Amino acid sequence: MQRILIHICCGPCAIYPMKKLLKGEIDIWGFFFNPNIHPYTEYQKRLTAVKTLAEKMDIKMLYRDEYNLEEFLKNTLKTETVTQGFSLENVKPEGLSYNKKARCGCCYSSRLEAAAKAAKENRFDYFS
Repeated sequence: MQRILIHICCGPCAIYPMKKLLKGEIDIWGFFFNPNIHPYTEYQKRLTAVKTLAEKMDIKMLYRDEYNLEEFLKNTLKTETVTQGFSLENVKPEGLSYNKKARCGCCYSSRLEAAAKAAKENRFDYFS
């Protein structure tokens, strides 16, 4: 049977697609990795919601429970044009040129790269 690993950002977003996918003939697994969620309390809520969903819907899961906001911000800030010096302890909007397209791309690519790596390491046929 073919296996697919599906990135899940939160429980509510996954309900409908997982209901549909679990009816098929593919071995469906969920993958939680979301270092982009801020603040930490929101991250915890989403992780808890995904665990609850997985339990209620009998979804097999892989969790990469790493909340590393500083690393995420460093990677995201690389997409910005810096016109003034800054540090992560004192990031201020002035001095940064906001590039939404680049910032969103950074966020999506980091999570999909993690999903691809987890899929390869765990011998999945596909990932999404």
